[in-house]
Amino acid sequence: MTPEHQALLNASIDQVIEIEALDGTRFLATPLFVYEGEDNPDVFFLPVERLPDGTLKTAEAGQSILLEDIQAVRKP
Repeated sequence: MTPEHQALLNASIDQVIEIEALDGTRFLATPLFVYEGEDNPDVFFLPVERLPDGTLKTAEAGQSILLEDIQAVRKP
């Protein structure tokens, strides 16, 4: 992840973003917390689903991904 993507991630708490993992998987997420400590830096987020009518539905159960496993962060 580039410094620009890291900055966008940190600036997007409680906003919907697109995360692209190293394996190419892309998904929408609402970041709640970015942990940048020495042990396993990661982001905790709520997954977001785009419904057929175009509206977004945020999940109630959170997930996390290691920062080292993120290739890119974008505004959807």
